[in-house]
Amino acid sequence: MAKQETSLTDWLIVQDASNDIHEIIAVLGEITARISLVIRKAPKEGNDGITDSVNVQGEVQKTLDIVTHDLMVEGLSSCGQVAAMVSEEFPDLINNRSCAHDADIVACFDPLDGSSNIETNSAIGTIFSLLRVESKGAGVSEKDVLAASNNQIAAGYVLYGPASLLVLTLGKSVAVFTLDPESDEFLLVKDELSIVPEAAEFAINMAYQRFWEPALANYIADCVAGCDGPRAREFN
Repeated sequence: MAKQETSLTDWLIVQDASNDIHEIIAVLGEITARISLVIRKAPKEGNDGITDSVNVQGEVQKTLDIVTHDLMVEGLSSCGQVAAMVSEEFPDLINNRSCAHDADIVACFDPLDGSSNIETNSAIGTIFSLLRVESKGAGVSEKDVLAASNNQIAAGYVLYGPASLLVLTLGKSVAVFTLDPESDEFLLVKDELSIVPEAAEFAINMAYQRFWEPALANYIADCVAGCDGPRAREFN
């Protein structure tokens, strides 16, 4: 007997997500499915190089940074429930002039995190966060967005690797979906995802070590010390 598959849309219905969240997450699923295809075709279509521009972080933009930014903005702008957008690849708040008059959700995203990995064919991804703001409609301001930093209503990321995985939370549990290449839909593969109590692996950007808080620096030092350190075990 074939296993019953649960689509992202079906999962959202079961979660009793509000109509606006349901609509925006569904649109994000469609956009990131397109991004997955664009990434796979990038070498053939010449979209895996760099540009002569930099983003707001001072990082050199790859062609795919700009292409995926445009796809995110275009797709989310078509969703009337999105009042505005914040992108790592653009310095200013992007207001959605075609949003509904009562739209009060801002979509914040990095359209292609880890784009420096493109040339080595390593994992890259899209990160997003949805904030509900006090103001409504196309007049949402940067001040409104900053004031809503503690009012996140959904967040997730899509990892483009051997399989394209969507990891999503609406604030209660975390679910994992995989992009089905035949239907071009995200299908549920794991609900109630959690972090194991103990693990022997850690990953961190060592280039920012000088900015770490003392507690974090001490923790990483303990891990690096392995069996000779206070944790008395080896880490990877």
